[in-house]
Amino acid sequence: MVVSQIEDKGLDCEVLGGGSIEHEPSKKAIKIYGYSVQYGQADHSIAHCLLLKKFKDYGQVTWSNEGY
Repeated sequence: MVVSQIEDKGLDCEVLGGGSIEHEPSKKAIKIYGYSVQYGQADHSIAHCLLLKKFKDYGQVTWSNEGY
C-alpha cells in the first residue's frame, strides 16, 4: 500500500479520501471521479489542479463526485 511506502521513508501520511482516475493518453484525456468505500470522498479539485499542471497539453482533464 502507498501509505506504508511513504511511512517507511520516515514521512507522515494521512488519507483524506479516495476515488478513481481514468487516463487515456491517446485521447489526451483524464477523468477523476468517485469515492472510496474505506476512505470516503476526496476533494477531487486538488487532484484536478495537480494534473492540469502536469499534463498541460491535454484537452480534457475533468472531475466529478459521481461514480464508484
